Amino acid sequence: MGSSGNPINRLLVRRNSNLSPLVIPPSDTSAPVESTTNQEVKSGLLYDKQQVQEEGLELFCNFLYDQTFEKQVTMMISNLSLWGVSQGYRHSSWAKNGENLKAVCNKFACSKKRIQVLNESLEFDLNMRKDQYMELLEHFTDKENITAERIVFIFFFCSDVILRCSEINRDIFRQYFEWTNEFLTHSISVWIYEHGGWGTVFPEPVNILARLIGFASVGVALLIIFKYLKYSYL
Repeated sequence: MGSSGNPINRLLVRRNSNLSPLVIPPSDTSAPVESTTNQEVKSGLLYDKQQVQEEGLELFCNFLYDQTFEKQVTMMISNLSLWGVSQGYRHSSWAKNGENLKAVCNKFACSKKRIQVLNESLEFDLNMRKDQYMELLEHFTDKENITAERIVFIFFFCSDVILRCSEINRDIFRQYFEWTNEFLTHSISVWIYEHGGWGTVFPEPVNILARLIGFASVGVALLIIFKYLKYSYL
C-alpha cells in the first residue's frame, strides 16, 4: 500500500509533499461526548475519517513537541524532525483544536492525576509486545465514557513512555512512537470521527467575561420584569 492511503505514512512524509502551509498555534472540560453524524462541515472542511485521523496525529505530535521542548530532549526533537514530523497544523481549525487541547493539558498538568500518569509510565515495562501495549491503551481509553481529560491522560502517558524510550535508543523510541500513532489512528480517532470530530471533544473554552456579562444581563432582565409586575398590581 502506498503512503497516500495511510495517515501515519502521510504524516511522516509531509515534508516531501505539497501540502498547505502549517499554522503554528500560540502557546497556550470534560463531559462525555455525544454521538452525532459521521460527516460534518466545520470551518469549510468536510470531516471524513481520514482527515480526523490525520488531525489526531498532528494533535499528538504537537503535544509531543511541547513535552520534548519543555524537558529539553534534544535527541528526540532531532529524530522527529529527521522523520519529517513537523510542528504545526495544516488547517487553522486544527490549530484551534490544538489550542483548546493545550488549555485542557495545562489544567491537567497541575492535577494529582498528572502524577498518577507519570507513575504509570515509570512502572511501564518497555519490553511489552505490541498487542500488550495496545491492550493497555484500550484499557485506559474506556470508550463507554471518553472525555477530553481521558484523552489527555492517554496523551501524557504515551508521551512519557516515548520520552523514556528516547533515553535508551532510537529503535525503541521509534517503535513506541509508531505504535502510539497506530493506536490513535485506528482506535481513538475512529471513535472521535463517529462522535463529531476533535472539535467536539475539545470545544473552545467559554470566555469567563462573556459568561459574567450574560449572567448580569439575565439579572437585569429579571429585575425589570419584577418591577413591572410589582407596579402593575399597585
